[in-house]
Amino acid sequence: MNILTQIIAITLGGLLIGGMTLLSMRSRGSRGNGDGPHTFRVHPVWFVFGALGGLFFVGLCGFIVATAAPGERSGPAWFGVVATGFFVFYTYVLRSISVTVDGDQLTVVTLGKRREAALRDIESFKTVGMMIEIRLKPGPDGKVPPPMVCLAALRGLGDLAARVQRGTGGR
Repeated sequence: MNILTQIIAITLGGLLIGGMTLLSMRSRGSRGNGDGPHTFRVHPVWFVFGALGGLFFVGLCGFIVATAAPGERSGPAWFGVVATGFFVFYTYVLRSISVTVDGDQLTVVTLGKRREAALRDIESFKTVGMMIEIRLKPGPDGKVPPPMVCLAALRGLGDLAARVQRGTGGR
């Protein structure tokens, strides 16, 4: 792969993922109404991206297995199995991500791990690359808790940021 091909591939990948993140930022938020709980989940376009990627790799492996010599079919076949497993896990991880804003409470769930914080205890809410980083204020003992982090692929990400900002007093 020459340098021009690498530049094109990296640029196209960056544009695709950047566009999907922009779509997440500008999409409508959660389905909650009024001041009740609002739960933000991963935008469906990310599942489509994963499904198409999985179909591409599995199809590519199927094509290679079909055209390979009989003694050289096991490697691509195993790669197809691993690619399928990866994309099933990718979907499971995306399904597990949610952020809920309920009154003055923020809850982040990733892969079954649940972290909660009061909105008044949030020092900053940032989208850093493909991640949301929520830094908390130091506790009464002076220790700073680890940041709350999750994938920035949520539907209504802009709405989530605005709700957290309102709850923290504009930080």
